[in-house]
Amino acid sequence: MSRVITLMPVRMAATRLPNKPLLDVNGKSIIQRVCENVKAAIDTDIAVAAGDQAIVDECQKIGVTAVLTDPNLPSGTDRIAAALKVLDPDGSKYDIVVDFQGDNLNVDPKVNLPLIEMVERTGCDIATCGMVIKSEEDKTNPAVVKIIMGLKPGEDEARCLYFTRATAPFTPQPGKMQKPRSLPPYRDLCL
Repeated sequence: MSRVITLMPVRMAATRLPNKPLLDVNGKSIIQRVCENVKAAIDTDIAVAAGDQAIVDECQKIGVTAVLTDPNLPSGTDRIAAALKVLDPDGSKYDIVVDFQGDNLNVDPKVNLPLIEMVERTGCDIATCGMVIKSEEDKTNPAVVKIIMGLKPGEDEARCLYFTRATAPFTPQPGKMQKPRSLPPYRDLCL
């Protein structure tokens, strides 16, 4: 059995909704609700890779481990890598790191269970899940990330070639483009 941690990158400086992690939703902050959802869904250690002291303070208040990371890190993946160096400095504690966004209030963390199983079964370094893009608008929308992968008819697993926000140039199954449903779990050595 793999040793798994779910790390949630969180920062206050979201451009669309500043201070989002601490917004109150029916008496609880968004970060508290997401942490509770993850704890209920996945039997892993959990921690928050925080870009701000206010997030660390909220995590301490709700009993969740948090690591303060450089607020200038360019991505959630960088934030997770920085937190993992603190939580598992020699890389011996965890085999798999699940990246679950700290503001993913409407995404069921159980979506990561088959991905953890895939990493264990195949030995791949990174796994992510996708969903078929059904609307023509999403196919060309740069806000929708597309997965370009070698998926053959009838398959539901394949190697990802790349991700893009651009309109995908070709699909062997017209009308069956994929977009990610959550962020991927990583083997810790790939961070």
